[in-house]
Amino acid sequence: MKIKVLYFAYLKSVTHQEEETIEIFPTATVLNLHTLLKQKYKDFFDSKHLAIAVNETYADSQTKLKEGDTVCFIPPVAGG
Repeated sequence: MKIKVLYFAYLKSVTHQEEETIEIFPTATVLNLHTLLKQKYKDFFDSKHLAIAVNETYADSQTKLKEGDTVCFIPPVAGG
């Protein structure tokens, strides 16, 4: 199945893109997707440092994905 992944801030510089479509197995969870992205991009943040949204709703690592979902990994933001 295909999942759209959006990247912001630091993750955009790690992946060199704002979004991409990932092919993943049909019973995948957010954790499975994160693991795949950590393998693909060596500097991708660990999941404990990211907020996650699936279809614009906050989710956790055990959220099951379905065809056409949009997943956003949101890195920590600092500043003032």
